[in-house]
Amino acid sequence: MVSPMPIVSPIPLNPLIDGRQSERAMLVRRGVQRLLREMGAHVLPELSLATGRRADLVALTRHGDI
Repeated sequence: MVSPMPIVSPIPLNPLIDGRQSERAMLVRRGVQRLLREMGAHVLPELSLATGRRADLVALTRHGDI
């Protein structure tokens, strides 16, 4: 009998964790995301800005506010 091959996913469980963020920073980010969602906003993590910098989280409200 041939042993089954393990299932390997090419997609990481959390693609936003790349080793640069501390565990505390990830907890804060998840908490802020939850709060923004509870407020009815749509959240986009890791957005590159025109200046070359990066925003950890960006939220868009129902009224179109960023």
